Amino acid sequence: MNRFFRCFITPLFLLLFISLDPIQGAAQTEIQLSQSEVEILLNQIENTFLTTTSLGTTFEQEKKISFFEDTIKSTGALLFQSPGKVRMDSFSPFKTSAILNGDATAQYEFVNGLWNKVESTNNNMLQVVMKNIISWLQGKFNNISLYRVTALRVNNQAILTLTPQSPEYKKYIHHFELGINKAVNGLDFIVIMLPDGDYTRYTFFNDRINVKFSSELFNTQATAPSALPSWLGQTP
Repeated sequence: MNRFFRCFITPLFLLLFISLDPIQGAAQTEIQLSQSEVEILLNQIENTFLTTTSLGTTFEQEKKISFFEDTIKSTGALLFQSPGKVRMDSFSPFKTSAILNGDATAQYEFVNGLWNKVESTNNNMLQVVMKNIISWLQGKFNNISLYRVTALRVNNQAILTLTPQSPEYKKYIHHFELGINKAVNGLDFIVIMLPDGDYTRYTFFNDRINVKFSSELFNTQATAPSALPSWLGQTP
């Protein structure tokens, strides 16, 4: 697994708790949903998520990598535009940007004051993960060929667990966990659990839904990523 994928995707996708508690602190009421209840919930999510044509949000990231003693904390931003565009930027400790526009991808690293485009022949998993984000933000969770889907209600919040079905996919991702927000039109958090126990958790806040984005934000041909909207807190 190349360095960019490990540093960016590991932070970028990890959304479940295998050893992580989704809500820490106060006592929790946890209810396992039956399969029929899961189907009803997934239909509700898809119907409401389909009204989201674009999304901009900031996130706090918590990442655990086995060879680091401490958990790494960082911030970043996620942009989505239907039907097939997503961009995810990390602000610290590494400044990176990854863009998926249709089937085209671009990866960037900010080094010594300059953006460098990362040329990689190992983009397949990056594309898979970012296409998953697009599917999730369109409410498309119920693909039995890709995942086994289970759900909990924890303190009245719906939490989906998506376990990959493909043996090849399982080499990279153990499972995802998604926290559905109370309005049922977006995600409160994503956790990506890797097979070796490393994980990344993204907690989202300050969502702006159905905003207009410049097409340059999703340009995969540029030598450097376009500056983010100022309300996302940081520009390249």
